[in-house]
Order: sequence, then C-alpha cells, then structure tokens
Amino acid sequence: MREQKEQEKQNELLRVVAEQNHERLIEYDVKEDRAVVYAIENDRFEVLFDIEDYVKKNHYGSVFIDPEDKKVFRRAMHACLQKEGTVTVDVRYCEKENQPEWYRFYLVSIAEEDGKTDRMVGRFCCVQQEKAITERMRRRAEIDVLTNVYNHKAFEEYCAKELAECTTNALFVMLDIDDFKFINDIYGHVYGDKALRSLADSMKAFFPSDALLGRNGGDEFCILLKNYSYEDVKEKLQQFTMAPKTFSYKGKEYPFYISLGYSEYPTFASNRSQLMRCADAALYEIKLHGKNGCMAYREGLELRVRKQLGFAFRDISEHLPGAFIIYRADKEDDELFYANQEFLHMAGYKDMDELFRLTKKSFSNLIREDEKKKIEASIWKQIDNGNGNDYIHFHLRRADGSYLSVLDHGRIVESQQYGKVFYVLFMDWEDMKSHYSEKFSG
Repeated sequence: MREQKEQEKQNELLRVVAEQNHERLIEYDVKEDRAVVYAIENDRFEVLFDIEDYVKKNHYGSVFIDPEDKKVFRRAMHACLQKEGTVTVDVRYCEKENQPEWYRFYLVSIAEEDGKTDRMVGRFCCVQQEKAITERMRRRAEIDVLTNVYNHKAFEEYCAKELAECTTNALFVMLDIDDFKFINDIYGHVYGDKALRSLADSMKAFFPSDALLGRNGGDEFCILLKNYSYEDVKEKLQQFTMAPKTFSYKGKEYPFYISLGYSEYPTFASNRSQLMRCADAALYEIKLHGKNGCMAYREGLELRVRKQLGFAFRDISEHLPGAFIIYRADKEDDELFYANQEFLHMAGYKDMDELFRLTKKSFSNLIREDEKKKIEASIWKQIDNGNGNDYIHFHLRRADGSYLSVLDHGRIVESQQYGKVFYVLFMDWEDMKSHYSEKFSG
C-alpha cells in the first residue's frame, strides 16, 4: 500500500513537471512490444500515439520520429534497454500534421525483480530554438561570410570525413579566377568581392546539391564530388569552365574567366592532401598554357608547390619608370580603367576617384580641346589599322585645368575581359627635351 502511494506521488510529480514544461511522455513495454506517447492537457493524460509491434514492425521512423533520425532513435532505445541509467538523444519529432521539430528525449529503463528490463519510460521536450541557435553558431564558424560556402578549415574537415566514408570514386576540383588581381586593381576590392560571390553562386546553381563546396582562400575554390569518375564529369566541368560569368560595376556587366583542375580518388590519391596536390598540378598546367581552361590530372604532371605566376599587376604598374594608364580602345566608349601613381602625380590628381570624376572616365577629356579632333583621328586610325604601337604628342589636361605637353606611347592589347584596350606610357615632353637636347636639336 505504501509503495503504491509512493508511485502515485511520483506519477503526479512527473505529470506536473511535464505539463509545466510542455513536455511529452513516452512509455515502451518490452513484453507487449508497445509504445505509447502521452501529452498532458488540463491535468489529464492524452494518448497521442499507441503503437503495437513497435520493434517487430520497425516503426522507429514511420510514426512520430522523422525517418532520417530512425537509426539514431533505434540505437538510443537499444542502449537504454540494455543498461541502467538515462540515455539522452536529440531527434526530430512529428505530431499530427505538424512539421518535424527537434526534441530531446530522456529515456530510462525499468527492470523487474529478476533484473530483466521490463519497460522504458521517458520524457521529451522541444529544443528547436536551441538547435537553431547552435546551427547559426556552427555556420558562423564554418561558412565563409562573403561567398556562403564552407571556409578553408571546415571544407578540409568535411572533405577528409567524406573521403574516409567513400567506397566508390570521387572527384576533387580546384578552380580560381583568371587575373583576379587585375579586377581588384582596376575596379577595386568591392567589385573583386562581387566577382567572388558571383562565382560561388554559379557553383551552387550548377553542381549537385550534395557537392561539397569550399573557398580555399583568396579567389581559389574547391569542390568535392562523391560517386563520380573522370568520364562522368569531364564534359560537365568543361561546360562550367566555359559558361559566361560576370560581375556588376556601376550598372554594367563585366565578364571574368576561370581556370579549373581536377583529380580522381582513389585513382591518383588516397587522401585529401594528395588529391588536392594533384588537382592543383592540373590547375597550374592550365595557367601555364594560357588560362581559361579545364584539365584533369594525369600521370607525369609535376606535383609541386605552385609559385606565383609572374608579378602582381599593381606591383609592376606602380614601379614602372613612367606614367601609365589603361583605357578602352573603342571610338564610342574610351572608358578609363586604371592609372598608376606616377601618372596621378604627374597630372596632379589626388587619386583615381578624382581622375574618374573630373574626366568622367573618358580618355578624350584628358586632351586639350583644340587638339581633340586631330588626336582622336590618329587614335582611331591606329584602331582601324590594327597597329600595335603608336606615338602621339599632345597636351594633357591636369587636375587644376592646366596642360602638360606629353608624348603618348600607346599599344593595343586584346583582353579577355574587356576586348581591345590601350596600354599607354606618358613622358613629359619638356623633360625629354631637357635630357636629350642634343637628340632634339639634331
């Protein structure tokens, strides 16, 4: 009698606690193979689920537990039934027609006098908000803020895990933006970031949803494609490499291009770091042969630490022994792209922003008004004739409105991104005369 009263007190306490915390209760009877889920509403136990042959008919993930969490919940139940103590497990629980939400189950086994487990009981409560906070924190730690793909550290960890579990082929891809420094130098880092976001978005749209995408750093990205071989993806990767890619700059779309190298697991590598080196070797080979291409790793490609290909554009332009600009070789649109510090100093502009503002980004606005027709005719002739080099003498407009006599040595260059552009070196005409007076007088 006393034990019965004690059990009733415990049941009442459990009921009150469960009701106050909006918890659910679960009871599983081993002998009857029956699982019952209760809610407590208005001081009464309400049966939500009453399932017979629960284990026999493998109902773990077919009734109130999300099918994706079926194995997890089954392992937790088995662990609880085989030992004393509490087993805690987080799974998605679905009630009536509601969407599954995360719940935390606290399961306890109850043994008979002979020590055999007779029942399992437990309570469970919603932890959806806690999971959402945890997920946000995880994403902050693992996701690259700019591109919304995995950062370097997270990609390495997930890639190593995926490969360890991989029982078939997999493809590791490395790619980067061709001449990315040029984009940063000409348009600024804000627009370089736009190109990175554009590339990441195109990767997410093009590759399967289960592809592992990561930013390795700078403009370099990595992709892991499980259950694919060379033959499966060769055409697809070529298609992605050649697909148009653009970023927006002041209302206009500008193209950019990528290079891509890839390697197959386990054909050429047994782990992530080896696989990465093979893909990098293929990418390096593309860079050496003109960029904007796609190549698979093959035996014979040298595995090496990739060195910087050439010098950074800004380093070269800023240390040239002369003033230098780049502008579009187009009669209708002679847009200024870039000017080095030597040019800005010579022409008296504080920075490129001031140069662009005062000239409205047009090269023709640097030419003295009375010389424009003659100079532009000479430039257009060079464009029409396809001449690689030309020299022009004219008066260059300075920031303060004065003019400087200069010699313009221009060369037409074909750019993947911008079509035909002029690379132009300027020399102060009076300085040249003073330094080489004998040559001029002769």
